[in-house]
Amino acid sequence: MASYWLSDVMRSLVRSLCDAERGLRAGHMAYGVTTASMPRVAELSVEFTCCIDYRWNPKRQCEDARLRLGRRGIFWFRRPLHRVRIVCRHDDDWQPILHIDGSHARPRITDAWAGAHSPTETDALSTFPIKE
Repeated sequence: MASYWLSDVMRSLVRSLCDAERGLRAGHMAYGVTTASMPRVAELSVEFTCCIDYRWNPKRQCEDARLRLGRRGIFWFRRPLHRVRIVCRHDDDWQPILHIDGSHARPRITDAWAGAHSPTETDALSTFPIKE
């Protein structure tokens, strides 16, 4: 099973969106298109199912949600799957909106996301119940 940190997934989505928008702008500015008529990315939504567990993220020095994707093991050792949906909108300044099993989960966006890090801050999810 492939595993990814939730904070890395959300940062990667936001970075990809900003790069895509910058590329659109640069391509159209070369042809003299005005900013009012310039196309832009409005929204990106990603939805997938995964197992979620909370672990210490050694890279960020904080607790983070680990997403495990792929085939699950023996059926009596299986953990429940959760449906995760991440939505990034231009109107919200690309702040990721996270839904887990249909419930809105609010990630804590701190300076750790921007690269500056304080070991006392957590940039994972705020506490919310996950039904297992």
